[in-house]
Amino acid sequence: MVEAFADQRQKPVVPLPLPQLREIIGGDMEAGMLIGMLSGSGEGKTSLALQIVGQALASGHPVMILSFDQSKQQIIDQIVSQRTGIENTRIRARTMMEKELERYLDGLSEVKAMPLRIRKCNGSYDTAGHLVGYVKRSLMPLCRRLGKPGLVILDHSRKVCPRDPRAHEGRIAADINGVCKQAAEDMGVVWLNLMQRSTSGAKRPNPRPIDSDIFGGEQGREDYDAIFYLYRAWKYWQNQLATAGEDKDIDRINARFNREKWTEDQAEIGVLKWRFGDPNKRFKVRFEAQFTRYVSMREDTPPAFEGFLE
Repeated sequence: MVEAFADQRQKPVVPLPLPQLREIIGGDMEAGMLIGMLSGSGEGKTSLALQIVGQALASGHPVMILSFDQSKQQIIDQIVSQRTGIENTRIRARTMMEKELERYLDGLSEVKAMPLRIRKCNGSYDTAGHLVGYVKRSLMPLCRRLGKPGLVILDHSRKVCPRDPRAHEGRIAADINGVCKQAAEDMGVVWLNLMQRSTSGAKRPNPRPIDSDIFGGEQGREDYDAIFYLYRAWKYWQNQLATAGEDKDIDRINARFNREKWTEDQAEIGVLKWRFGDPNKRFKVRFEAQFTRYVSMREDTPPAFEGFLE
C-alpha cells in the first residue's frame, strides 16, 4: 500500500496557469484525471481554458482542443492575443499597426511550431467515441514523441452528440463523461470538459454556481475527479436589475451584490467537487477583456505567467 501511494504521488502532471486554480484543485492536473469547468455563456470559460492550454504548451505538453463553438482560426487568434498582448478585437478586425502586425505574425509562427492540435467538431454526429478516436490519432503520437502527458480540452460537453438522444440528460452526461474518464486513464492524459451551466441557476437570487447547475446534475458529476467553476457576478447583477419590478427590488439586488464588492472585471473561481480538497475554497481573479485572459489579484503573485507574455 505504501509503494502504491508513492507511485500515486509520482504521477506526471500538467501545470495550471493561476495560483488560485492550483489551490482549489489541490495542485496541478494529474495524468488520468477528468476535470470539469462550469460557467455560463459569455463568462469567459474558453478564455480561461486557452490560458490553461498556453501553460501546458509552455511546459512542453502536447494539447488537443475539441471545439464545438469556435473555428480553428478563432482559437489561434485568441491564443496569439494572450501571448502577445495585442487586443483580440483588433486581431479579428485586422486593424493592427505595423509593429503589432509583426508581433502577430511572430506569434502565429510560434503557435505553428507548438505541439497543438485543434479540431472543429460537429454536434450532429461527433459522439464521445469519435472524440476519443480523434485524440488517439492526433494527440497520442505527440505524447509518445515528447514523452509527456497530453491535455485534451473539450468545448463543450453539452454539445457532444449523445448515443441515445431520447435519454434523460443525466444519463447522457454520464455516458459522455464515462467515455472521457476511461480515455484519460487509458491514454494517460488530462481531459478537461468545459460545461455550460443550466439556465435555471441564473434565476436564483444568488446565482453563484452550485451542484445542480452541472450538466447532468448528480449523475453528470460522478466520473469527474474535480469540477471547478468560473463565475462573473456582474453579468447576473445587471440581468437582475434589468428585470426588477419595484424600487425596493432594485435596492435588495444592489445590496446583495454590493456585499461582496463586485466590479465588472472581476470573476470568481471555486470548486464544486474535489475528492481530496476543501470544497469551500473560492478566489477572485481579474479579467482583462482586451486580451481575453484572467490575471491574479494578489500582489505577491510572480509575473512569470499572468497570461502568455514572455
